[in-house]
Amino acid sequence: MAIVNGYCNLNEFHQWMTASGQSLEDDSGDDSVIEEIITATSRFIDGEDARRFYKNEVDEIRYYTTDDPTYVRPDDLVSITTLYTDDGSRNYATTWTEDDFDLWPYNAALEGRPYVQIVRSPYSNYMFPVNIAKGIKIEGVFGWPSVPKQIKEACIMISLSAYKRRFGENLSSVATIAAGGVVITPQDVPAAAWAMINQFRRRI
Repeated sequence: MAIVNGYCNLNEFHQWMTASGQSLEDDSGDDSVIEEIITATSRFIDGEDARRFYKNEVDEIRYYTTDDPTYVRPDDLVSITTLYTDDGSRNYATTWTEDDFDLWPYNAALEGRPYVQIVRSPYSNYMFPVNIAKGIKIEGVFGWPSVPKQIKEACIMISLSAYKRRFGENLSSVATIAAGGVVITPQDVPAAAWAMINQFRRRI
């Protein structure tokens, strides 16, 4: 099994697992299991933070509703290809140009973070439609520009903890079922990893 949108890779996992002064762990016998654990851990982090830290490879189309004519809050956004608005007919006849809106925070890309708000430019002739269901259509790249280092480290720590659990016994009855059938329990998450994850928790 290959890692799917994982927040660390096999080499990083093996490097973390190798004690200081020892050669890099090169046993690949369990790699398929580790890949499954890394994928499950990544989806566990997504669920805890109510956001994803990977970006789509091709444009996605998503729809939004706003109660303010001057801005809309989309999901984490890397870039916009096209922005349309609608009058309720679902024809999306109005196409905004890049001069019609600003992405906020303005310097998010320089800091490796996503944009979280689209603000109407003061030079625009358009306003966002208010309280029209699916009144805003966005075609673009969603997610994070790159995986934050804290999320990468948390993924490695949790994955290693879950991997080691294979060789012991976990008596906890509290579990979260993640993608791929792997069970990630809260007891698999070290306190340091929780602290890293909580920094990025989306407040909805």
